[in-house]
Amino acid sequence: MCSSDLWPAAHAVDPDGQLSLTGLWQAMARPVTGEAERQRAAAAFHLSLADALVDWVAHQAQRQACPAVALGGGCWINRPLRQRVVAGLQARGLVALEACEVPPGDGGLSLGQAAWALREALQAAPHSSDGGALRTASLSVPVE
Repeated sequence: MCSSDLWPAAHAVDPDGQLSLTGLWQAMARPVTGEAERQRAAAAFHLSLADALVDWVAHQAQRQACPAVALGGGCWINRPLRQRVVAGLQARGLVALEACEVPPGDGGLSLGQAAWALREALQAAPHSSDGGALRTASLSVPVE
């Protein structure tokens, strides 16, 4: 299903690379009645947002001659959004880099911050009197 079939003009990327979601917000503001219409609107929102992100990121990647893009943040926990964006970027010849070992949202960010803090602490720590460096600690986080 194509988002333009559901909500034409939901987004636009201008020649300077500015993304406009005005059409998406206007479509979302329309009243919906009934379960079928709500489900259609929810699907149209996900498809339209994903397609907008693909168009915008592909435009920016082309401008920067960048063959790969990193996807990070809590929104990538949303499976329909992530799958459509990744497929769309790949269809445009881009490599989509995703979180694999830790969550893409705040959990992964926190783990990265903790690892960096540990690295900084170990580098700043004084060496032992016998000339050996401070033993490194390990950070282990179970991944589901």
